[in-house]
Amino acid sequence: MEGTEAGGEPMRTTRELAVYLTDLGIKTTEEMLRLWRHRKTGPAWHKISGRVYYAGPDVRAWLASTRHETARAS
Repeated sequence: MEGTEAGGEPMRTTRELAVYLTDLGIKTTEEMLRLWRHRKTGPAWHKISGRVYYAGPDVRAWLASTRHETARAS
């Protein structure tokens, strides 16, 4: 992991995030992350010195926002 944000948590590059999400069972490619950035549907990102980085809290917030609960039978 390349960068570090405040609090010492690492920031991931597009490639690192694709691997991380795939390891979690969410099959993701770098191209898919680029498409999500373009469509503004994926996790928040930072552009620093021309490179894209994803902060851990932003990725976790995005993952939490994709959660859907199944309705319980009454």
